[in-house]
Amino acid sequence: MANAPTAAAPPFDRHDADIMIRSADGIDFRVHSQILNVASPIFEDMIAVAQPEVEDTSSGRHIPTVTLVEDGRTLDTLLRLCYPVEISDAPWVLEDIPAILDAAMKYIMSGPISVLVKELITFAKARPLQVWATGCQFGLEKVARAGAEAALHFRQLGTYNFAREFVPVETFLETVRGVSAGHYFRLLEFQRRDGAVPSAFTLTSPTKQGSNANSSSASSATAVADDFFASLPYPDVICRAADGIDLPLHKALLSMASPVLGNRVQPRRLDAAEQSRVNSTGTMLPVITCAEDGAVLSTLLRFCYPGDHPLPNDPLSLLAILDVAERYQMARIVGVIKKYWETIIVQDPLSAYFAAVVSGMEDDVRRAARHTLRLELSSNYVPEMEVCQPHMYHKLLDYHERAQNSAVAVASMFPWTSNALPVVSIPQATSPTPQNNTRRNGRHLRRAGTAAQATQRPCDPGCPGTVNRIWIDERRATLRQLLARQPGAQFDSDGAHFRSSTGQTLSAKPWCTCCQRIADDIVRLGKGLPERVASELDKIVF
Repeated sequence: MANAPTAAAPPFDRHDADIMIRSADGIDFRVHSQILNVASPIFEDMIAVAQPEVEDTSSGRHIPTVTLVEDGRTLDTLLRLCYPVEISDAPWVLEDIPAILDAAMKYIMSGPISVLVKELITFAKARPLQVWATGCQFGLEKVARAGAEAALHFRQLGTYNFAREFVPVETFLETVRGVSAGHYFRLLEFQRRDGAVPSAFTLTSPTKQGSNANSSSASSATAVADDFFASLPYPDVICRAADGIDLPLHKALLSMASPVLGNRVQPRRLDAAEQSRVNSTGTMLPVITCAEDGAVLSTLLRFCYPGDHPLPNDPLSLLAILDVAERYQMARIVGVIKKYWETIIVQDPLSAYFAAVVSGMEDDVRRAARHTLRLELSSNYVPEMEVCQPHMYHKLLDYHERAQNSAVAVASMFPWTSNALPVVSIPQATSPTPQNNTRRNGRHLRRAGTAAQATQRPCDPGCPGTVNRIWIDERRATLRQLLARQPGAQFDSDGAHFRSSTGQTLSAKPWCTCCQRIADDIVRLGKGLPERVASELDKIVF
């Protein structure tokens, strides 16, 4: 048996009230409709349709009652912000504000919202990340900016809890609600710029163009798919999507592609309205009702037919189609989608990473993370961030930092210069050396070193190698800087290194000792360093 409702505290127990607000936990608030009508247009509509369910025992009249989903504590604070009564001097508790703010925004109560925003901002100095997160959760840019600006004064990005204990950002992000990886990306961008961001920059929503490209691409693909099915001659089965889109097909091809859907074919006669949308012959067409929407279903079912069919570039849409194909046991189509998914992991690893996180594909999360090491993570934004948890972006950042440290350490220990080459004496023209001995000596020299060493001679006075190793020093600095940003960066090929770096140094032949040593260093650097870096990166656990 349910507990009897409890009367609210004053002033919400007055008998001259003309409406009752009942909380989710059974507390009755007697309120005045005129005050609520002014405070909230939503309340005004609810009061207009409220039913007289509760009898006021003091007056014997029935009071219209509205039952809400908020608890009594939240409603008590919210209603007091609307009433002309004195507000308690008790300090606000930051953890209580989001629930009250959520109700105030749901009921479009501008007065309480302005009060709550001011109170939130007062917490920014001590608890900046909570304030920033609350601003992001409710789309309040002013609140989010106040928290982000206050966080600039912390030596380490973090915040304090109600017990005044410091909470690092990684711990905070694991439990925060209503915040995405996209929000966290923008907070870090704000931090990198020390708050000096463009006027169009916002913390609560993406500011880069193209964030809606995926939705427009999906709608375009759906339109093409609809045209495809409309052109199929003599269909004998209909797949009906959850959003009411009918896709006429041939059940023989459908059954071969998916035994699950094939077993669900049940003949029935369509009514007149349905029949007119398919044909005018009165033919009995079976209808398969599917739980998926038309965009997913139309893209998937085209693969029942021969030919090359496009798949969406959006990783989230692609994985949604893959999930449906696996549930319908469409083995051939699953193989096609997985092959395309592999190319996305390599070509667009950051989008693939967040899509795999959302889809719960742990192995693919790790593989995509490994491929993201080719990117400079801090400057890369993808729309998939907006639907992923922020702590997974922080985890990726931490993985990149460990990879960067490892790659730079490998580069620092790499032997950038070779040992001195042996001095090879060039036979003098006056020495009576037989021709066959010259050839034999040449073969011996080629076996002992490179082909170029066979014609080695002392350095010219103007040889750059006799003064310094400018190229190798510059290349070392450039590669270390690159690895500090992109630990998995792809280096130029050996040939490209050689052609781009030795044009002036090796302008004449035969090569001198210093030039030969530089050539060897270039080849060893172009081949050995990437291999060592890749080997170390493979050891880092995500």
